[in-house]
Order: sequence, then C-alpha cells, then structure tokens
Amino acid sequence: LSGDYKKDDDYWTIACRELYSFENIALAAINLWELDNAMQYIQKIFDANTDPNNPHFTFLDLDAQFIMGFIKSIIGSREEACHLAFSAYEKLINGIKNSWSRGYGWFFVGKTFKELGNLDRAIQAYKESIDFAEKTHYKVVKAKSLTGLAEIYREKEYFDEAFLCHQSSIEILKVLNARPDLAEAYFQLGLSYQVVGEMEKRQEYRDKAVQLFTEMEAPRQVERVKQAFADVV
Repeated sequence: LSGDYKKDDDYWTIACRELYSFENIALAAINLWELDNAMQYIQKIFDANTDPNNPHFTFLDLDAQFIMGFIKSIIGSREEACHLAFSAYEKLINGIKNSWSRGYGWFFVGKTFKELGNLDRAIQAYKESIDFAEKTHYKVVKAKSLTGLAEIYREKEYFDEAFLCHQSSIEILKVLNARPDLAEAYFQLGLSYQVVGEMEKRQEYRDKAVQLFTEMEAPRQVERVKQAFADVV
C-alpha cells in the first residue's frame, strides 16, 4: 500500500477494503484451482505496510497465513506450509474474535495439515471448524470441513464415517447451492466410492464434479478431477 493512503483519515478503511479484495480474489482463484494467481494476491497482503495494532489488519494477516499455508502445501513447499499452519494454529487456539477468520481458519489449517500428512491435527482442526460453525450457523464452513473429514476417514479406511460425512456435507451444500464446494464434495465422494470398488457410483460422482466445474469455467479443476480418476486429460 502506498504511503499516500496514510495521509487520509480513513486510511485503514481504504487499506482494509483493498486487502480484503485481494483475499477474495485469492479465494476465488483457489475455487478455480488457479493457485499461482491465488498466491500472488495473498502475497500482496503480506507485503502491505499494515498497522499491527489495528484488529482488521490482525485478522487479514491471520487469513493470509492460513490461506498461503494451504497453497504452499499443495505446491510442495512443505517447510513453509508447516510454518504457516502452526503459526495460524497458535493464533486460533489463543482465540480470535473475527468469525470468518475462526471458521475458515480452522478449515484451511485442517486442509494444510492433511496435505502434510499430519492427520490427527487435521482432524482436530476440522472438528474445531465444525464446532464453531454449528455455534454460529456457518453452514458452508461446516460442510467444507465435513468433506475434509471424509477425505481423512477414507485414508484411514474408516469408510462408514467417511460416507456419513460425505452425505452430511452434500445435503448442506445442495440447500446452499454452493457450487464450488458441492463440486469438490462430489469429487471426494467419487474418490471414496473408487476406493471401496463401487465403480458405478464412482463414475456418477466423478461426472457430477466434472459437470459443475465445467459450468464454473474451471478447466484446471476439471483436469484435477480427471487426473485423480486416471482419465485421459
């Protein structure tokens, strides 16, 4: 952010609006699986000359940590991802008043720990996210975290628990018409059916995920789904 903003009495309002817009662009890019683009916008938040005593900037810094941690875990920067995840984890454990940051923070920390192979911490984070979402009626966060739990239970071969989480997540997301998250939920359910050998169901939910991601104009997500199901891309 330029120093000129600081001459304005409403500096923090202007700055926060700009930085929150960067965050929203990054989240939209993640939905499209455009991770390089997402990373660039989150880096803008880190690079901003912000006031650490302003609570809005405190929330933004935390958001940037847990979002960047997830991105780094996906692209293979494990050491950076681990550092960012634990930093965000400590802040979340100590309590933070911003509802969005708490709900989504636990969710993204859960996803990061899962990618890093720390499944027990990932489960803890997802359960924290679900607990907070239930108390605040943050339904989309609950659904996203249920999908995350289902992935872990699939890895652990707790298939009854996995399918229960899948079902609960999809029921919520259908009502909310949250298409990016519903597409991801279908994708993960298809993978679970593949693991247990139910190939017709596997194909059904693979196709549903591809259809939704195609409608979203998210070719990288379509490619991701096809690669996961060993399709020819």
